[in-house]
Parts: sequence; structure tokens; C-alpha cells
Amino acid sequence: MGKQESEKTVTGSDGSGRYERKALIDKLYETQELSREEWIRLIEGRTPELSEYLFEKARAVREREYGKAVYIRGLIECSNYCRNNCYYCGIRRGNQNAQRYRLTADEILSCCENGYSLGFRTFVLQGGEDPAMTDGWVADVIRRIKKEFPDIYHSVTNRAVKMLRHSGYGLYRLASYLCRKAYGCD
Repeated sequence: MGKQESEKTVTGSDGSGRYERKALIDKLYETQELSREEWIRLIEGRTPELSEYLFEKARAVREREYGKAVYIRGLIECSNYCRNNCYYCGIRRGNQNAQRYRLTADEILSCCENGYSLGFRTFVLQGGEDPAMTDGWVADVIRRIKKEFPDIYHSVTNRAVKMLRHSGYGLYRLASYLCRKAYGCD
């Protein structure tokens, strides 16, 4: 097979590479994997036609995994103070350009009230590992939210599961420990 023939096999009969890139999309759909080189070829050869094909495959995966339901969560950023200095993070302790804030318990309850009136039934309390927001303070806020809005699901990041169990919740997301281990935060 000559060089010209082999290029036609890889790129398709028109020499554009769209057949190869469509095959890469099919491979991604089937295996959820591409090599670094395959990702580069796919991204560099992006066209409106290939993008629409990719979006069609992505929609099929989304519907297969999640159905047609839409899940909306109210994200409440409680504080951007953090004792950690994770280099990748904009609210890291050493970032002198961050304009710091910390919501009060009443402000957090007000956010929940606003979100609840808009139909939210899931709230995520999120923030840096703020030394002022002690385990007891967070547990108290969660108790107040649970008392005021008993039918909501509530997810809290950056707190220990043991402490949260005492506030009356059974499902938690614990990101802090894994973040520190993965990124070497102090």
C-alpha cells in the first residue's frame, strides 16, 4: 500500500479526516476512552458536522445514565476564607487578591428561604475550610435549616461525616479529605 492509499484509509476518501474523527467519536462512545493523540486529532479537526455528531452521542449517554429528569441544586457559597493553600484554588489562603466574605447563619437561612420559594429542594453548602465556621457552628446551621425546611435534601462539603451525623443528616459529600490528599494541600 502506497503513502497516498494509506492516507485515504486513515482520513477517508475525501482526505478530510472526518471519517477517522467520526470513528474516534464512536470509540469514545463505546469505550469512554481516547489516547492523548486521539483527543488532539478529534479537537483539532472539529467541524460543525462532527460537533453535532458528538453532541448526539453525548445526549444518548446522558439519557441512558440519567433519563430525562433535570436535577437542580441551590448552591450556597458560605465563605471564601480557607485555612488551606491549595495552589489550584482561587480561595487559597495565600491569595491576597481574593475579596473575602463569610455569610452569617441568618444569611444562609435567608438563601435557603429564597431558594425554597423558587422550588429548590436540594441545597449544597460550600466554602473553604474556614476556621471561624467550627463543626458546632455548621451543625447548628444545619439543624436550623432542617427544622425550617424538613423536606429538603442537603449536601455539605468540607466537613467530617461524624460531626454531620450529630446534626441529623444521613447523606453527605466529603471532598475536603480527598482534596488534601490528591493535591497535597496543607
